[in-house]
Amino acid sequence: MPATGGPSEGATVVVIAVVVGLAAFLARRLPAQYAVGVGITWGLVWVAVARFTDQPQSTAVGVVAAAAALATVALYLRSRAATTATSATARELPAR
Repeated sequence: MPATGGPSEGATVVVIAVVVGLAAFLARRLPAQYAVGVGITWGLVWVAVARFTDQPQSTAVGVVAAAAALATVALYLRSRAATTATSATARELPAR
């Protein structure tokens, strides 16, 4: 049975945090590209499922990956709301 916990589990959590940071950057930079957010979320969900149900099991990594997937969805929904609000404001401004 492979080792669980320790450095490998910690490294995985760090990598997941980096993925969320990348998702935040991409959500701001490419707000209309929802496929990017869906792809990142898809990958994070499968990491969570695999860590809960497959070997090596890691509840900590599964929880972090699931939370990261939710955070990614929230980031893209927030970027969409900001883009929609900006577009609405731009339409309401009078032309000079």
